[in-house]
Amino acid sequence: MENLIAAEYFTEQEVCKIMRLKQSTLAGRISRGTEHPPYVEIGRERYYPKKMFFEWAQKRPVIWSVKDAS
Repeated sequence: MENLIAAEYFTEQEVCKIMRLKQSTLAGRISRGTEHPPYVEIGRERYYPKKMFFEWAQKRPVIWSVKDAS
């Protein structure tokens, strides 16, 4: 069962690492219902379907910024 979960889902820790967020920041976004990827809850854990995560990420706006090089 754990292999199936690992193959199809990201853990919350993995999502935070990918998104470069603290777990508390992601938890806050989830509680507000804003700017978080789709997830399922199994027991007390949240799992993020990999396919749905990447679909969600592709829909996020691309922000281009240029920093001063001097």
